[in-house]
Amino acid sequence: MAKRQKVYYPEGQIQKGLYTYGKELMSEDGIEYIGDYHTYSTGEVFTKSTYLRNVSQKLIPYVNLSEVAIAEKFRYDGLVKFNSNFEFASYGQTIPTQDDYNSRFVIRYFVKRHFNDIITEVTKATYSKLSTIFYKKIELRWKLSGDAPMVNERIIRNAEKDIKGISNYITNYSEFVKV
Repeated sequence: MAKRQKVYYPEGQIQKGLYTYGKELMSEDGIEYIGDYHTYSTGEVFTKSTYLRNVSQKLIPYVNLSEVAIAEKFRYDGLVKFNSNFEFASYGQTIPTQDDYNSRFVIRYFVKRHFNDIITEVTKATYSKLSTIFYKKIELRWKLSGDAPMVNERIIRNAEKDIKGISNYITNYSEFVKV
């Protein structure tokens, strides 16, 4: 049972024999209280008309917990409303066209979700739709001929500054390279 702040209270600091019909007080575990109670000058409120050690329970002001829970849910929903625009990054690889081979490079698109270690290669269309609120985004100019593997490795090392872990994701620096 709950203990009082003081061991002894003079009669003038105790208001005895009070009664609640509900919606005023509740126990600390959230159960509404109806019945006799008493108060102290310290602001403490206990069940029973006078204090009975190991019987009287501490009471607190009544709060309709179901209404509070509903209000909190609406407040939460209002805070996270912007998440309705969230879109998952679905994997998609940019396959070089003949025009890309003629220009000797292709643009590849990668994203990494904030607070997550997952890196995904995406298509240009997906890349354009994804929000920087949720994703770190990077475009890489991937070399397709000549000394491409060495150049592509350098590109990945530099990209590591922007998207940590991309060097673990891309390990084949000669991908799409034509000899």
